[in-house]
Amino acid sequence: MKKTVFFSGVFFLYFYIFYNQIYNKAGLFPSDLPDHISFGQQFLAGDNQLPHPGLYLLIFLVSLVSPFSFEESGILTLSILVVLISWIIYRFLTKYTDKALEYTSVLMIVTPIFVPFFNQLYLGQSSANVYHNPTLIAVKPFVYLSLIYFIKMLEKPTLLNVVLTGFILMASTVMKPNFVLVFIFTAPLYMLIKNVSFNRWFLLMATLVPTGSLLIYQYFRTYNLDDGGKIVFDFLGVWNLYSPSPLLSVVLSLSFPLGILVFRSKSVWNSRYLLFSWIGTIIAYLQFAVLAEEGIRYTHANFVWGVHMMVALLFLFSVIELIKWKIEVGNGNWKQTLVQTILAFHFCSGLYYLIAIILGNSYI
Repeated sequence: MKKTVFFSGVFFLYFYIFYNQIYNKAGLFPSDLPDHISFGQQFLAGDNQLPHPGLYLLIFLVSLVSPFSFEESGILTLSILVVLISWIIYRFLTKYTDKALEYTSVLMIVTPIFVPFFNQLYLGQSSANVYHNPTLIAVKPFVYLSLIYFIKMLEKPTLLNVVLTGFILMASTVMKPNFVLVFIFTAPLYMLIKNVSFNRWFLLMATLVPTGSLLIYQYFRTYNLDDGGKIVFDFLGVWNLYSPSPLLSVVLSLSFPLGILVFRSKSVWNSRYLLFSWIGTIIAYLQFAVLAEEGIRYTHANFVWGVHMMVALLFLFSVIELIKWKIEVGNGNWKQTLVQTILAFHFCSGLYYLIAIILGNSYI
């Protein structure tokens, strides 16, 4: 009963948010969703050949099996995807604690710590929870599953695990390519650090060749000759548009995981998921710091999406490390209390962010 109430609450909360992003007539709830609904309609009409149409295909399938319009199906599809995200987090947490629902609630709300005189609610920071970008929401279930099945593939290299890993990576690329852009650098580095046996490298190649081929197609589809845009090196150029101090933005975004890293460094090193998440987060930040898109896409900050995805993973596995820590030493340790207090600041900031959006304020 408790689980039913929780997941129903997640569904209806996000359904309300997405509904207002499309139908609010006062111009509130600024969101990318109306534009993406338009992109999807153009794609299905054959007027716009998009390089990663996964979300629009999902919405189309929902519209086929329901009595709803494409816009209404978009709201329903995204609400279901958020429930799926929360369910994946919950199912993973159940392996470590009997308070999985409570921790899932925290992880579905946490954001960077909000300091009113410095940072906006969203822009310039990197957040585990973003409400306004539908393709980011669409790819997140595949982000969690990609890491879970990649580790499974390394531990149990069965044909099923290899196929599932490859399929999930492909699906994430069809939804939004940013996670795979981080993964293709993170996975080899993780395997080198962990001294993974040589035959596992062939498995990695088997999973990455199809996805890499799709990435190449997406690159040429996105940066075609008629568009004139391209990827360029521009150190902190885009980031400085949205943050007065990128370094402080990182600290505010990652205070809790950094606390876990400082006080539990040995455990972080030995944790497969958390180590991968830290490597991936560093790589994602480096991509955002040095890469930009030339032309009209410059201000879109499209290389930040990989950061948001990796931060979501980092928070999940840092919370699991906190749970393990509490099991090992119990409560009362001052270091543990400090880290939990920092997590509470992330949660309170996220709650403020969520309430602001529900009340119709800007996502920034």
